[in-house]
Amino acid sequence: MAAKKERGYVVDTFHKMRRGPQILTQKDIGLILGMTGCGSGWRVVEAGSGSGALSMFLANAVQPKGMLYSYDWRTEHLEIAKENIKRAGLTKFVEFAHADIAAGIKQKSVEMVVLDLAEPWLVVPHAEEALKPGGFFVAYVPTYEQMKEIVTTLRNYKFKEPKAYDHAIREYQVEENATRPVNVGLVHTGFLIFARKLSGINKVE
Repeated sequence: MAAKKERGYVVDTFHKMRRGPQILTQKDIGLILGMTGCGSGWRVVEAGSGSGALSMFLANAVQPKGMLYSYDWRTEHLEIAKENIKRAGLTKFVEFAHADIAAGIKQKSVEMVVLDLAEPWLVVPHAEEALKPGGFFVAYVPTYEQMKEIVTTLRNYKFKEPKAYDHAIREYQVEENATRPVNVGLVHTGFLIFARKLSGINKVE
């Protein structure tokens, strides 16, 4: 009987993954996981699937008892994401949906909704309905105008005051008498907006 192949490290699959659409960087993915505490048993909704970079880390975080529901309306993106999730050995923890999430979210009482879309504000009403009280809404956007639009929209729904972040990382070369920053640093990539669903009233007055 052949030995069962063990799943490798997600970070290694990330670096070797098949690329399609632009992916979220590890620094942004790390902030999402750190700010929300996403873990085993969580039910998480994301859109769009893209190349599956964020999907890998989310699925790895929620397994073995949770599930990631990943929406994308582009067939070609779903194919790439599915391939990368398979390479990571996480297929049974991800359910893909070929659908436009702006038309609605099928799942209810989820712990988190994560969006990497051009117009995430269109999904806010559906996210409010899908999230359990205290659940996390997260959106990644690259521009100031998008950031302002999503924050303004969230303030009109059942969410605590949104928080927006931009962060940078810099690698250092550490050598005897020559410790210095590596010349190229990963500075601005985009903005991450976080909000938590309130309980009780339908809208924040």
